[in-house]
Amino acid sequence: MRKISFLIFVFFLTSSFWMRVSGQSPAIDNFRSLQSYGQIPEDFLNSFRVSDPTTTEGKILVKSRKNSQGSEKFKVRSDYYMNELLTGGDVVFGDPIGAYVNKVADTLLATQPELRKQLRFYVTKSVAANAYASDAGIIFINIGLIARIKNEAQLAYILSHEIVHYVKQHNITIFLEEEKAYSRRNKNTEYQDLSVSEKLMRVNYRSKEIETIADHDGLAKYFANSPYDVNEVEGVFDVLLYSAYPFTNEPFNLSLFETKNMILPDYYLVDDVDKLKVDENEADSMSTHPNVRKRKEVIRALIDSIPEFGTQKFIHSQYEFNDVVAMARFEVLRQLIIDHQLIEALYCGASLLQEFPNNLFVKKCIAASLYGISAYKSKGETSDIMESYRNVDGEMAQVNFMVGKLNSRDLNIIALNYVWRLNNQFPGDEYIQSICDDLFHQLISENNVKQSFFYSKSLAQLRLEQAQQPAIPDTVVSTTRYRKKKATTVQKIDTTFTKFAFVDLLQDSSFVQDFHKWEQKNEDEKKIIEEAQNHSGPFPVHKTNEVKRKDRVPITRVVMSEPYTIKVDTRKRNQVKYQESVVSAARVKNMIMETSQMAGITVQLVDAVGLNADNVEEYNQMSYVNEYVVERFNQSEEGMLNSFCKSYIDTLMQKNQTKYLGWMGIASVQKKKPIGKLVIMSILPYLWPYTIYQFIVPKIHSTYYYVLFNVNTGKIVTAGATETRTDLHTDQMNSHIYDFMYKIKKTYEK
Repeated sequence: MRKISFLIFVFFLTSSFWMRVSGQSPAIDNFRSLQSYGQIPEDFLNSFRVSDPTTTEGKILVKSRKNSQGSEKFKVRSDYYMNELLTGGDVVFGDPIGAYVNKVADTLLATQPELRKQLRFYVTKSVAANAYASDAGIIFINIGLIARIKNEAQLAYILSHEIVHYVKQHNITIFLEEEKAYSRRNKNTEYQDLSVSEKLMRVNYRSKEIETIADHDGLAKYFANSPYDVNEVEGVFDVLLYSAYPFTNEPFNLSLFETKNMILPDYYLVDDVDKLKVDENEADSMSTHPNVRKRKEVIRALIDSIPEFGTQKFIHSQYEFNDVVAMARFEVLRQLIIDHQLIEALYCGASLLQEFPNNLFVKKCIAASLYGISAYKSKGETSDIMESYRNVDGEMAQVNFMVGKLNSRDLNIIALNYVWRLNNQFPGDEYIQSICDDLFHQLISENNVKQSFFYSKSLAQLRLEQAQQPAIPDTVVSTTRYRKKKATTVQKIDTTFTKFAFVDLLQDSSFVQDFHKWEQKNEDEKKIIEEAQNHSGPFPVHKTNEVKRKDRVPITRVVMSEPYTIKVDTRKRNQVKYQESVVSAARVKNMIMETSQMAGITVQLVDAVGLNADNVEEYNQMSYVNEYVVERFNQSEEGMLNSFCKSYIDTLMQKNQTKYLGWMGIASVQKKKPIGKLVIMSILPYLWPYTIYQFIVPKIHSTYYYVLFNVNTGKIVTAGATETRTDLHTDQMNSHIYDFMYKIKKTYEK
């Protein structure tokens, strides 16, 4: 029995080892998105309560003095922005990346357990290479930063730096410094005679001092007392130095799009690419951080003064670190697609595919990028997603060069070639199937390419057949110039590389059937258009297949994302009216629910209010809904692309028995009055009524937006925007929300 147990143990040990060596980690193979697991932490629950003015925490924020000063004012602002961050769904908890970060923090602060208890570490889905600490002990690490670090020691130093910011309460310090400089009520002698630019430089100087302290103390007080290698610290500043560029600068290989018979000509290879432009010693007088050279000098001097220090790049498993970085890069790739940064997504996806050649998620992201770029190219709108390769540094310039050189037809063929093969490899994926269909439609309907355009034989086969053809008879040679030219033309082979894209697929009956299906659909669409044009006149012919009004189904169920409500006063430096924004947001939610009931529409509002510790699934759904809305708004044209995020909210939509998702935004902006203009106008008596009115009434503009998406089609069903020259009054908000519900009620499902 012991022998059997030992053999089983050895089997699992060795299989796990080989899975790691071959890159077959389950977390990587099964990756879909970075999401939260387990129970919702108290930090989040408290923010959920703050966003509800009826709770104790919400009442405290609302009752805070509007004209609060100093640390009290900072607390109000901090609570508001923390609430916005934690209820927006971009912060995750219980995830593998966050778990790893917390393990590194445990190692870093092993000798300081009391400090460790005060700190909570979370990962955010931001692609920016950044980390930041709150005054409450919450430290956020962006996936964009984790995607770029080289080892665990670098992560440990980043955490050390942020811990110093928390311990010394640097956020409050810099806020109070800004208050001294810019507040009109606090006439500090140190700042009162300075110009605006001089004040900015002075505040930035103070900020740079704080960053230098965090660099120094992070190493001296925390990092140097850990087993981590201090020689890895300087590498962190290199990570920050290159943070404006993608997380990789590997050469882009065009073979990703090639097949045995379709080879891209050298014409699509850029001659040279510019090196990444970075300067360690760049001017930093207008920056909040010292330049990299100065930061490295401080760190190097400190390292040289430390007699003993650790030498470990990794304390925990290096395999786990590799998985964490890979997952961070996967999520960065996903966020790039959501943000429609499709060129960078294609470049990063191609780089990741070299490391994970069989990973479905990476292949799917490449397919999404190709599909999106092809759609923009077909519509002549690539300027919305890319710039000239001459303005791009590094190896990503090759992607810009290639996309710029390819015409819409050839790019469409390349995308369809990649996506159809991927769809054939993974036939159950709804998204891949949908973009494959869309690419067929683009090719046939928009680029006017038929199956006859493509060769079913390779170039070598065609040339062999050409060589084996009998010579043209003398009678043909002696005929007219027209027939001689015609005979010669028949023998010519078109070597356009995309004509050989489907040589092997044209032997595949399923591919041929798909092509015929979309050719037939295109012909049917043309006939419908021709019939409509032929019958256009004073007496239009009604279509026999038109659904009668009484047979149409009204929309009665809608999922609503959390409405965005904000009040801003541009006359002030801290422009957001925090308390009023929270109160207005709660009022809007209540009005939506009340008005929808009166209209006979069932609305499922997806927000964080009322969630308890066990509602992690609802929290993830809220995050996915917000991502869907962001993705839709990032398109240059409504319904232009099939949604990459749709599959993440399908369960929610099915649960609520609807395909409609609504979003609403309300913004109130108070602007500075043109006092000089009003003074001049006051000279003219006949303008006094208008001038007095302008002096008395605040200059406020309120804008109301709403939009209803059909999630199945990606189309906007209805949308509207209204602008008023008043504050957010209850009757106007009610009117706007009623207008939205009325539009929904008058819209019918087809």
